[in-house]
Amino acid sequence: MTTTRIIIEVTAGLIPGEVMAKHTKQFIITSDVYYAQGAYENKPDEALLEMLKTYGFAQEYARNLMNPQVLNWVNMNWIYL
Repeated sequence: MTTTRIIIEVTAGLIPGEVMAKHTKQFIITSDVYYAQGAYENKPDEALLEMLKTYGFAQEYARNLMNPQVLNWVNMNWIYL
């Protein structure tokens, strides 16, 4: 059974605290990815690389939203389950 392990959520908006749904995006790491990458096979580096790659995608998305002519704030949250 596949479950969600980590969610990286990027939100943005004009007025602080008011999230604009069209700029909200979630980057998800599932248990299949988290455990299948060798976390229990003495290859923790592969699981770490997968998490860092997903984090990189989220960070790049957040960086692309940082335009003061369009949005006033960008927030990135890590949610561990």
